[in-house]
Amino acid sequence: MKVKIIDLPTFCQNQLLQNIQSPFILIDEDLNEIKELTIPESVTYIGSKAFINCSGLISINIPNTVTYISPSAFAGCTSLTSLTIPNSVTSIGEYAFSGCSSLESIIMQNSLRFLNKNMFDGCDNIREVTFDCEEIRPIFSGLLSLTKVIITDRVITIDSQAFSGCSGLSSMEIPNSVTSIGENAFRYCSSLTSVTIPNSVTSIGNNAFQGCTGLNFVNYLCDPTSIGNSIFLDCPNIKEVKFDCEIVRKLFNNNSSVAKITLTDKVISIDREAFYKCSGLTSVTIPNSVTSIGEYAFSGCSGLTSVNISDIAKWCMITFANQDSNPLSNANHLYLNGVEVKDLVIPNSMTSINAYTFANCISLNSVTVPNSVTSIGWMAFGYCSGLTSLTIPNSVTSIDRYAFSGCDNELVVNVPVINLSEFCSNKIIGLIGRLKNYTIMLIDNKGDIIKDYIIPNDVISIGDSVFYHCNSLSSVTIPTSVTSIGELAFAECNNLASVTIPNSVTSIINNAFSYCI
Repeated sequence: MKVKIIDLPTFCQNQLLQNIQSPFILIDEDLNEIKELTIPESVTYIGSKAFINCSGLISINIPNTVTYISPSAFAGCTSLTSLTIPNSVTSIGEYAFSGCSSLESIIMQNSLRFLNKNMFDGCDNIREVTFDCEEIRPIFSGLLSLTKVIITDRVITIDSQAFSGCSGLSSMEIPNSVTSIGENAFRYCSSLTSVTIPNSVTSIGNNAFQGCTGLNFVNYLCDPTSIGNSIFLDCPNIKEVKFDCEIVRKLFNNNSSVAKITLTDKVISIDREAFYKCSGLTSVTIPNSVTSIGEYAFSGCSGLTSVNISDIAKWCMITFANQDSNPLSNANHLYLNGVEVKDLVIPNSMTSINAYTFANCISLNSVTVPNSVTSIGWMAFGYCSGLTSLTIPNSVTSIDRYAFSGCDNELVVNVPVINLSEFCSNKIIGLIGRLKNYTIMLIDNKGDIIKDYIIPNDVISIGDSVFYHCNSLSSVTIPTSVTSIGELAFAECNNLASVTIPNSVTSIINNAFSYCI
């Protein structure tokens, strides 16, 4: 059937064809078939069923004057292959383009104030959609044929369920204009292989990428103020994740497929349980920018074999929330610029060694602590089972009782004696006494072991535990200036063979020389 158009504007805004059931073609006044339809700018709306079943139409040019496309306006236009919805259109009625079975590409220039989800019902060949509007509404959710989405930098919001169930979608880039990704926005987009979330994004809804089973690379650049749960739930094939943001969130925990994470020098903090049970991780590089790692961040990362750093001082400055926040709890091996750390020298810039800093680093053989350090925290060297040598100065005034817990090898502790007089009132030996299975060696300024200790004449008293368990000592000469010797002062000096005690000494506290055999 042929329908002749005499007055196109009137035709567009009326329902002249609504009772015609069979397909037809439009002809102009010269009886030529109309395949490419340009709607005049005088038209402000397109009436209900205005072009229903116009099977000969290949393209439609809708002007910026049109604000409303009525229900079934272009339904059954089976030859229509492409379509542009201009930014003037605010509402599209039900089934407006239903049954346009040849429609392959659409350009959306308006977010549509009023939405009817079935406006493209039966358009099963749509392959590509371009969004050049502020908000992407869930117009095409569940569209299996959709393979490519182009999002321009006009887009600010991707609504909830915008592309949910679009299992054929394989090509999509989110521009830096987008600030919000809604709940389930890309849920079950199983053909997506990679995604970049730009730093403009401030909000990500629950389950935004759930079930994207083809996803293998995620480039995460944002620090959202609002972040939902289970964003990457049921994405079992993610192999690599790059974080170029300040805070690494708990996004990939319990994902055993993640084999590689890249943390750029923008990263400051790693959240609690961020990589919990990521058993596929074998190596991690912690950049110098990181200052804190949350509880259980690397707990259950049973495949980790190495932790890589480039600056020992920066590593020592990290605050670890607990033992399982340190990747060494599983990796056990620390590498500095590609070389495994076995003989550790703490930099002079450090004043303390934080809790858990080197815990479980079984490759450590020796540790040298500089005289700038005053404290060693809880489990700082816990379970460093390979540790056999420790050099620790008397500048250290605090050692947590569990700082070296689990260091079960016989440990040789070297204590530098810089000032013979000041050393006689030091507390370091007493603190070291909390260790087990150790031998203390006193070292002079040249690095030689002190065997014969001559206490200077300006010393009045020898403090508690000052030489406790100093196995290097074979003789001690005490001057007449000394009047008292403290508790356990020379206890367990097993090699002490000779002690000269002058009669100036009027007080020797209990056990001062106990177990000196």
